[in-house]
Amino acid sequence: MFNKNLLIEVLGWQSESYKEREQIIPTLYNYLNSIKSKYSLVIEQDTHGNIFVTKGKADLYPCIVSHLDQVHKYNENKTIIEIDDYLLAFNGPNQIGTGGDDLVGVFMCLSLLEVVDKIKVVFFIAEEVGCVGSNACDLSFFKNCKFIGQADRRDNSDFINHSNGVKLFDNEFSQFVKKSLDLYGYTECGGTSTDAGCLSKRGVNIACFNISCGYYLPHSSKEYVKISDVQRCYNVILNIIDNADKQFVYVRPESDYKAVTNNTKSKLYTMLYEEFRNSPRYIKSNNMNYAYSITIQFFEDLLEKIDKVTDVYNPDYPYMSDMLNEYLEFFQEERETELELKNQSHLNVRQTSIFDNCKHKSTKYDITMDKTYCMDCFQYIDEHEAYYDRDTLNSRIGNIY
Repeated sequence: MFNKNLLIEVLGWQSESYKEREQIIPTLYNYLNSIKSKYSLVIEQDTHGNIFVTKGKADLYPCIVSHLDQVHKYNENKTIIEIDDYLLAFNGPNQIGTGGDDLVGVFMCLSLLEVVDKIKVVFFIAEEVGCVGSNACDLSFFKNCKFIGQADRRDNSDFINHSNGVKLFDNEFSQFVKKSLDLYGYTECGGTSTDAGCLSKRGVNIACFNISCGYYLPHSSKEYVKISDVQRCYNVILNIIDNADKQFVYVRPESDYKAVTNNTKSKLYTMLYEEFRNSPRYIKSNNMNYAYSITIQFFEDLLEKIDKVTDVYNPDYPYMSDMLNEYLEFFQEERETELELKNQSHLNVRQTSIFDNCKHKSTKYDITMDKTYCMDCFQYIDEHEAYYDRDTLNSRIGNIY
């Protein structure tokens, strides 16, 4: 059963990166110890501060991980306020970030410990400053896991199949989760960086994923959590756990370039690529696809880093990625409108044209339509009818408008 009160309690916790031992781990340990005997938990901590919990005895376990640190500064008087379907955080009269990134993930781990009979969960330190904990942990803890999941993605519909520069699972796991994703309206797409991606990149050799879990405007003072979206994520993960009856091994090929080029990308990536295709700098060549993909992925990752800096220094300023999205959507709409008007204009001209005997002495090559156009009779003509009375090179380059 979804435990909203636990979600509110966990969102009240907080920790800055590298300060987990004094700021959040004592509180987490108190909670784990309070349920340890009830659920027969085995609780371990490594020298880095990461906490590993095992519930029950099994040959194979589902595994969910999270990270304990947030980008926000510690606030002595942090208070969580529930307004309808939303949870917000305040420090006195001032709104502050809830820390949903990744306290929602911490909640998910604790909540699943209550309802899943046999499961492993992990709480990593210092993810926000470079996946420090997950990069240093002993991977042997995961050798008997069915898969490794993480609820550490903003919004409510992304299922991350590519993170930290690598593919996270193969087609078998993709087909396995498809019913669960379709049921709750999730879609596979690429991400940037998180602990699950770090584990995959290190060679854990098990299918990993990250999933949207209902926090919004992360890393900003306006960050909030939508309860119904957290519950939807909870239901997706439970559905995946309930149906997983094997270990989903994923050993990544030595060369991961196919995973990059074939990977389902984010909306921003797709729109950037589409806009680039309309640029004269685009070369239609299969040999160039990988280079283009890497370049645009780098640009998208750079935008996300810029957004994180904006969160810290100017939290009220809009994300650059969001602004670019709006521009790209505007460009696309303008292009579609222009093409529609052009087609309609050409259609009308052809229907009423009185230049049936035109000599086509002023012609130009329209690169957008890949056809030759006559500037006298306003029609597209066969190339062999073209007659250039100006410099041939100049008259065959460029748009007709």
